[in-house]
Amino acid sequence: MLNSFKEAKQNPNLIKLSDLLKLVPLSRTGIYDRLNPKSRYYDSTFPRPIKLGERTNRWVREEVEEWLEALKAQRFDSRTKGAKNEC
Repeated sequence: MLNSFKEAKQNPNLIKLSDLLKLVPLSRTGIYDRLNPKSRYYDSTFPRPIKLGERTNRWVREEVEEWLEALKAQRFDSRTKGAKNEC
C-alpha cells in the first residue's frame, strides 16, 4: 500500500499522462474522449486514471497494457472470424 502522495507519484507502476501517450496511440484529447461518457469516442473499457490530487492523475501501467492486449486480441479474433466465413 502506498503511504504517501510522494510515494504514489514515484511508483513505477503508476504512469503519468506523458508516459501514457507513449504507450497508447492516441492524443491527449483522444484519451480524455475515451474517458468521457458524453463523447462519441467513449470507451468503457479504457483504463480509468487514479486521482492523486486535484490536478494529478496516474494510470496503472498493467491496466493500460491489458487494455492494449485486449485490443490486439479483438483484432485477431475479427480477422480469424472473417477468414472462416470466406471458406
